[in-house]
Amino acid sequence: MTDQNFELLKTARSIVFDLRGYVFDQTISTDLIPALARDTIRTVRFFNPKILYPDLEHLSFQPGPEIYFPDIKNRLTQQVIFLTNASAMSASESLLGLIKDFKLGVIVGDATAGTNGDVNIAYLPGNLIVYFSGMLVKNSDGSKHHLKGVLPDIYISQSRNSVEKREDLVLKKGLQVIRKRWGSLK
Repeated sequence: MTDQNFELLKTARSIVFDLRGYVFDQTISTDLIPALARDTIRTVRFFNPKILYPDLEHLSFQPGPEIYFPDIKNRLTQQVIFLTNASAMSASESLLGLIKDFKLGVIVGDATAGTNGDVNIAYLPGNLIVYFSGMLVKNSDGSKHHLKGVLPDIYISQSRNSVEKREDLVLKKGLQVIRKRWGSLK
């Protein structure tokens, strides 16, 4: 994000980020987390496989530490809401994991996909393509991430009825959280 984007964000009373689906801007974590962090964040969530022997014998994983320093210039102090659901994966989960683990905002919606990690691609006979991650991804506290995902602070999911009516229940709930803090939106 540019400094101009941050200047605009700083004028808002509350901010809603929609992280449902795949976030294509891979720099969002490196820009947004420092703007939300009050203190330096140090964590180890990603572990790259170290394969030295055939058949995965003596397989080990190398930790990939992450460090985020607070960005005083672009500091966001408003209430920040993050919308998510089961379609959030990869970069979205990386960002949401930090938001959850370090309490940098309120996550509203459904659990993410639980499929974070770098993508490996295998091309197989019969024009088949298999995508998989060779990484081990954990939450900052060391607990399991794969298949569990990032759990929201406030759980709400779409119903069949809401989809038919084209109602976005997750967004409605996020705005409800904001209204509760501010009394009303004008």
